[in-house]
Amino acid sequence: MKSDETIIRKTLMEQFNFITNLLGIKDPNITILDVLDAGTHKEIIAKLDYPAPKCPHCQGTNG
Repeated sequence: MKSDETIIRKTLMEQFNFITNLLGIKDPNITILDVLDAGTHKEIIAKLDYPAPKCPHCQGTNG
């Protein structure tokens, strides 16, 4: 018999896979960490597995 933690983890992975498919995210370097339900919208917390390179035009000075 699977533990409750295993079942919850499986359910979360299914939700994350659904979200990445829905948004068309195909980059394996993007990891969804959490989904927050704010009532009128959902907020997706994600991270990139590597540091993002600076913009070749402004070198990161515009923001």
